[in-house]
Amino acid sequence: MKVMLVTNKSALTEKYGSDRDAVLNLLVELNNHHKKTDPESALYCIDDRIDMENIAPPVRDNNKAQTKAAVDAIFDKKNPDCVVLVGAGDIVAFQELKDPTDDAKVIQSDLPYACAYPCSDDVRHFLDPKRIVTRIPDVMNDAVEGKLVLENAVQQAMSPGKAAPEYADEPWAVCTQRREPALKGLLHLVYGVDKSYATCPHNGPCWDTVTSYKRKVHAHVLHGGVRSTFLVGESNGDPSVRYEAVHVDMLDAALEDGVILLERACHGAQLFDPQKCGKGKGLPLANVYLKRKAWAVIGSTTSNYSHETSMFFADYLVGYFGKYLLEPGTSIGKAFLKAREQTIRDWGGPWDKFKLKILAGTVVYGDASKVVIEKMDKKEGAMADEKQAVSHVVPVEVKDARMPEAVRNQIRVVLKTKGFDPEAVVTASRLTAFEEGAEESNRPGEKWQYYIQQRDKWLLITTEDNNVTAVEEIHEG
Repeated sequence: MKVMLVTNKSALTEKYGSDRDAVLNLLVELNNHHKKTDPESALYCIDDRIDMENIAPPVRDNNKAQTKAAVDAIFDKKNPDCVVLVGAGDIVAFQELKDPTDDAKVIQSDLPYACAYPCSDDVRHFLDPKRIVTRIPDVMNDAVEGKLVLENAVQQAMSPGKAAPEYADEPWAVCTQRREPALKGLLHLVYGVDKSYATCPHNGPCWDTVTSYKRKVHAHVLHGGVRSTFLVGESNGDPSVRYEAVHVDMLDAALEDGVILLERACHGAQLFDPQKCGKGKGLPLANVYLKRKAWAVIGSTTSNYSHETSMFFADYLVGYFGKYLLEPGTSIGKAFLKAREQTIRDWGGPWDKFKLKILAGTVVYGDASKVVIEKMDKKEGAMADEKQAVSHVVPVEVKDARMPEAVRNQIRVVLKTKGFDPEAVVTASRLTAFEEGAEESNRPGEKWQYYIQQRDKWLLITTEDNNVTAVEEIHEG
C-alpha cells in the first residue's frame, strides 16, 4: 500500500521546539515501515519547499486552504493509496465547514481531504468521498503528552495485526437507557449477531477491568460535551438527569494495545487543548485511547444525532466501519472508505441537515494502512479433508476460469441472502477426482464445495454441474 504521511514541519517546530527532530524521526521510522510494503511511500512536510517541489506551493502558517490544496496535489501527482495526516489541528489544519444545523459556527472536518473538490466551507460539495484519508493526532498545545501519543501511535502502526479470535469476544459496549435500539443495532451490524451491552444508569463510571477496558472493541452510545473528558448516560424516566458513565482518568490506566473505539457520543473525537477543558480535567477521549495504544478511533468532532427507537445515519456509519475493519486483511483506511460509501449509498438521500453534519464531523484516527486482523492462512482456513480435495483461494470478484461466471453469480446471491459480504473470499474444494495435471476448472458433472468464513460463522455451498445444490450454515462449537 503506497502511503503518504503528511505533516507540517514549522508547526512541529513551534510546538515541540528542540524535540521537533525526535518527532520527525518517529515519522521517518513509520515511513520506512511503509516503504517495506511499497517503496514509493513517502513523508511530506507540506510547508517545506524541497518536499513540495513540483507538487504544490509550500503551506504557510498552517493555512486551511493551502493545506487542502497541498493534499489535493499529493493525491493528483503522487497517486497514493492513502494519506495519513500527522498531528492535531494545530499541526495539520482541519477543514472548517459551516454547520448546517447552526448549532455551532463551524465543524472541524477531514472529509474534504477525501474529496477532489477544491477548498470550500459547504459540506454539500463533499458528498462523494473516494480517497482514503485518516489522521494520527497528537495533543493540541501540549508537547509532552503530544509526543507520548505520537510515540505510541507510531509504535502500534508498525506492529503486526492480530488473529480474528481476539476480536470475536464480547465488546465493551455502553449506552444510555434511551439509546438501547441504536447500540443493539450497531453491534449486530458489526458482528452479524447480537452482543451484550450495559446501560447507564445503572452502570459506570467504575467498570470491572476484565469485562470492560481489556476488551478489544469498545462501543459507546452516550452523551458527550464540548471539550469534555467524560461521557454520560440518561434514564428512560427523566432525560434531564445525567449519570457519569465513562471518564478518561479511568481509561488512562486500563487499556491494552489493539483496541478499536466505535464512538457515537457527541464530540467523542474532538481534539482540544487540555488546559481549556469545558468539563472535567484531562486529555480528550481520542487522545487517551491512542496514548494507550488503541489502533483505531472513529467518532465525531461535533454534535451527533440518533433516534430513540431505531438506528440513524451515524449508527450505520460507525457500525459499517467496525464491520469492515473486523474483516481479515482490511485496513483502517479501507474500512472507513467502505463505511462511508455504504452509508451514503444506503442512507444518504435525501440529505437533511443532520445527516450532513454527521458526515462532516465523523473522523478516523489511526494509520490508514494498518490491518487489524491478518488474513487467515489458506491451510488454517481449509475445512476439507486434504486427502479428498484440492483447495485454492478465489476472490469472488476476480475473473477466474476456475470459478465459472454462473457459479460466481449464484454464490453472490447466496452470500447476500445469508447476510455475508458478497465479495468475501471463497475457499473452493473439488470433491470429485481428476487427472493429475488437469486444468483446475469446473467441468460438467463435477461436484465442488465452497467455504466462506465471516468471523465465527461459515457457509458451506455445494455445487454440481455448475449449479448450487446445497447451502449449509456452520457455527463454531
